[in-house]
Amino acid sequence: MSAALALLPLTDDLTPVRLAGAGPFEIGRDPGSAVVLTDPAVSRHHARIVRGDAGFEIEDCSGKSGIWVDGVHLGEGDRAALLDGTTIKVGPSAFVVRDPEEADAATNETHVPAPSTVEPKPRSGSDPYATRESIFLRLRADGTLDRQLGWNEFHARYAPVIAGFARNAGLAEGEVDDVVQDVIMGFFRKHDSFEYDPSKGRFRGYLKCITVNAVRDRWRRRKKQVELSPDHDPASDDPMDARWEREWAETMLRRALEEVRQKVQPRTMQAFELYGIKGMPVEAVERETGMSAAAIRHAKMRILHDLQECVRRYRQQEG
Repeated sequence: MSAALALLPLTDDLTPVRLAGAGPFEIGRDPGSAVVLTDPAVSRHHARIVRGDAGFEIEDCSGKSGIWVDGVHLGEGDRAALLDGTTIKVGPSAFVVRDPEEADAATNETHVPAPSTVEPKPRSGSDPYATRESIFLRLRADGTLDRQLGWNEFHARYAPVIAGFARNAGLAEGEVDDVVQDVIMGFFRKHDSFEYDPSKGRFRGYLKCITVNAVRDRWRRRKKQVELSPDHDPASDDPMDARWEREWAETMLRRALEEVRQKVQPRTMQAFELYGIKGMPVEAVERETGMSAAAIRHAKMRILHDLQECVRRYRQQEG
């Protein structure tokens, strides 16, 4: 992370924020805050971003209501690192942390041209991935995404992002399924091995452009059947970037949680989920798990750190 950071909105009513310098940067309802949030659920001085030796960190200043960092509840006095891809939720408002240069690149990718993705549908009952056991992705510029994945693994990894975005664009469930297939088959319609050109944008932005094209195609088909304004295009409205970032961030967190779960003792993971995710009082978690309050708090911060490292790695790999 550089000497500055960008907060990109994950909710539709927010605008991007850039912070540079040593800080601290207040978040709250106070008009003098660096990030002003007007919702009554937010305190006047709700949270604070500070710059430490290792980079930016966020701490809760609100007491009971707290903040959420990568889906984990932080209470008063808790502090967590802000890495590229970290999500922050303060009251109903949510942001994702990005390096300012990366944020600019992500915004520009909205306009990266993407090929048409509409493919003929396979015959009923056939598996469109059955004859293609593996795919290969390569980013030659920086070495990211240089890997071979199975078709089913690729589908499991990226279909939730595509489907969530399509639902937010107002498509019905059957149309969502069609968009997922159109997008994934569109990547590989000419070659079994797909070599991605980083000069056209990052992988995440390239996937977004293809998904937007597929959603627009579905809406064009719908216009022939229902009365809609000729310029009606829900995939091109202002919140599009926020919706895509939200789907991407949530998918990354789910992947990270599953990866971390495999490395943590079940009782420790139970304490983390009860205390860190569900927000159960530490005394209740003590009774439920038999762990001490100190061990529960330590487990929360340690697992949060591991989750953030996973998300950081995913971001580096996938752009």
